[in-house]
Amino acid sequence: MSPLSSHATDEMARSLNHPRVISLKKKINYDEKVARESASEQVVLDLASIDSPPQLQGWTQKIRDSMNAEDVRVVRMEFLKNEEQVRITLKIYDPKNNFSGDYFLLKADAVSTAEINDVPGPADLGSVSLMSPGTPPGLVYWKFRNVLAEVSVFKTSASSLAIAKWIQGELVRSVKPVAR
Repeated sequence: MSPLSSHATDEMARSLNHPRVISLKKKINYDEKVARESASEQVVLDLASIDSPPQLQGWTQKIRDSMNAEDVRVVRMEFLKNEEQVRITLKIYDPKNNFSGDYFLLKADAVSTAEINDVPGPADLGSVSLMSPGTPPGLVYWKFRNVLAEVSVFKTSASSLAIAKWIQGELVRSVKPVAR
């Protein structure tokens, strides 16, 4: 796996130590929740064994499975039905170099407001989750083992939370021991 450059890790450390990120971590009890995760387990996702979420059956589907510059597997699923859109993104990190928690916090911090406005997601969604404020939320994202997952919806009555919980179930079924 390609390590992050020292510049990138310095920049990440500065962002993760920003007062609003520290405040968010306390607000959602981040450190305790992530500490409960088993480092001996990882998500090994086999896309061939995953069907579409039930509420998106019959929608046009596009899937892109690739590796990014940091050797992170990125699975993007887009579902379309007329004007309605649902996007699911799964970033699957090598468990030996798992930055999923750091990128979860950086995602939360990627706003230009004085405080992070995203609110805690359901307790049973990953190790830790956040969602956009409002009912229903248009965006839900969470960290589970070595995965950073995200569901966003646009112009649809499809529930981002229901889809996120369905995806979480697929992630749980894909947990395997970490190869030593």
